[in-house]
Amino acid sequence: MRSGSIVITLFVSIFLTFGSLGWGQVAGTAAMSGAVTDSSGAVVNGAEVIARNLDTGVERSVKSDSAGKYVINQLPPGTFRVEVKARGFKNLLRSRVELPIGVTTTLDVQLEVGGATETVEVAAEASKIGRAHV
Repeated sequence: MRSGSIVITLFVSIFLTFGSLGWGQVAGTAAMSGAVTDSSGAVVNGAEVIARNLDTGVERSVKSDSAGKYVINQLPPGTFRVEVKARGFKNLLRSRVELPIGVTTTLDVQLEVGGATETVEVAAEASKIGRAHV
């Protein structure tokens, strides 16, 4: 009887140790991360990054941190419109950013000084980094 409880305890311990590694990830999703800087390369803290799926209308918004970094996880894969806004800078718009399933796409942006009523549209595509998050 004692050996049976040891086996169960060992199994539960292994499950809790290794099974929890994938809990923060959701299968079938995409992600986007990057840095927001100004034209001199200085980080922009508190910039709002808005990603809107063009097919579904799903929209997520985050703010860049004190290092200018942002991450948007658990997005439905597809084509997104990405807008970046920050006080004292022109809005930046990327109208077609592809976010494939299971990949974190890197989208670094550089904002230009100006008013929020001005928008700079960038046609360049985001880069896909090699680590899957699913």
